[in-house]
Amino acid sequence: MNARTMIAIGLTLTAMVLVVGSSPTQIQAAGNTFHFRQAGQGASGFWSTCPDQVCTYTYINVSETMFRENGTRFSGTTLCLDQYIYASDTGDFISSSFGCGDATLSIDKKLTSASTSAHIPIIVTCTQVGDVTNCAEGGPADVSGSWTGVGDLERSKSNFHFNSNNFTVNSHSRGIFRNATGSAQVNGIDLGTSIFADMFNLKSGDVSVCHGSC
Repeated sequence: MNARTMIAIGLTLTAMVLVVGSSPTQIQAAGNTFHFRQAGQGASGFWSTCPDQVCTYTYINVSETMFRENGTRFSGTTLCLDQYIYASDTGDFISSSFGCGDATLSIDKKLTSASTSAHIPIIVTCTQVGDVTNCAEGGPADVSGSWTGVGDLERSKSNFHFNSNNFTVNSHSRGIFRNATGSAQVNGIDLGTSIFADMFNLKSGDVSVCHGSC
């Protein structure tokens, strides 16, 4: 599975929670269709850190043009942050958080390097207490990241389909991208080197259908 396919999966997760003002519980109950679109230059990556048996998965996506689930366009360059935390020894869910906001983005036309910074509101934070998951608005997050290109520029026209009992995903993208290594910090915490990352100049769209509870 290449980096661009992994990015498509990450964008799918973003699309599932890009209903501004809704909690995951509300989204799960809705059984609806969710849309995510972006265009122009940008960068994205996925990180995993596991200190002291607590693992954090972090997905960062920054793009010149991004649209909310309801079809309205963000005012400018936008960064979205999605984090999922769990106990590595038991696999138990601990918390998750998601947010999007204005960002700065420096990226060259040949996609050799990029950097970003943002101070974003966390739309939804969910924590697990016993068998109960509580979701509420979170506080702000300071996010920064940098990317260094690896390999050649590639032109891509792709379609991605995923289906399970809980949800169906259809994703498409068209443009150019370059695989990359990425580093990032969230609220001063270094995420280390990315598991996968890329820089891009493309148009993409995702449609995710939640069948009951996702």
